[in-house]
Amino acid sequence: MGAYSSMFIKNYEICLCKDGFYEKLASLIFLPSDYKKRIVNNGVISYTERVLETTVKICKERLEIFGVTIESVREEYEKIREKEKDDNILDFDTYISSIKRIIRLKTTHSDKKHRFSKFQYNLIDNDFYIKGQSDTMWIYSILYTMNEEDVIKYELTWLINNESGEDEILKKMVNPKIIVLTEGNTDTEYIKKGLKEICPHLADYYFFMDFIESEHTIGASMLVNKVKLFVGSGIKNQILAIFENDTAGVEGVDTLKKMNIPENIVVLEYQEVESTKDCNAIEPLNSVEMQLLIASVKTAWN
Repeated sequence: MGAYSSMFIKNYEICLCKDGFYEKLASLIFLPSDYKKRIVNNGVISYTERVLETTVKICKERLEIFGVTIESVREEYEKIREKEKDDNILDFDTYISSIKRIIRLKTTHSDKKHRFSKFQYNLIDNDFYIKGQSDTMWIYSILYTMNEEDVIKYELTWLINNESGEDEILKKMVNPKIIVLTEGNTDTEYIKKGLKEICPHLADYYFFMDFIESEHTIGASMLVNKVKLFVGSGIKNQILAIFENDTAGVEGVDTLKKMNIPENIVVLEYQEVESTKDCNAIEPLNSVEMQLLIASVKTAWN
């Protein structure tokens, strides 16, 4: 008979999948820590519900750290319209308003209570996907139409009960990572703790490269060399290089600004405060300097 999974956006079901789930999509907006188990009694039976669950606000922020904005979504959509030259693909504002209406009315194609255009029925049949859209732009379009406190839920109950255990399912999720380079491991620990303190729902989307430290492997000049290596390698991952805002750091940033750095690599600098070098202190993690740094990290591609 098979087991099914699906995603619910404010109780509107999309992404119905038999004997599996869309792990790439799930990994974009959910973390394994979003997994929840709870007993549900629907008046007929009692069962253990197993879901990935969070809010629209958190899902949007997880996409935005990778550079997704409503402007970039609109740009991609209009490029698709221009390329396809399909009169059945209406303008972006109509696309967004159609998603809102369909979800509000909880409409399926078989619903005869409401009148819809051919364009809107195509959206219903394809879970709002327009041919050519990237996964990130497609799901952000849907999230954009919702209230930030609305709940997003990936229903895995029957898939886990019938196919495999929780660990096996969650291991299939591979969250995308932003690679972070710093001048040394002390800076790394400081920024890691700041992310976990200020925005824990985003922290696991960053991967900090650790290096064996010596006088030859730390500092601004070595960070410049690391960035140059990544530029030369042609790696496509998003990479964030963070310099201290001292003389050496400023010189390092200036050096890289003179190069042709690809868009997937961003260079930041932050104001070091002496007290923040105590990575076990709580107060520096809530400092204005740390708040500003984390804000810059979150919006590096926006």
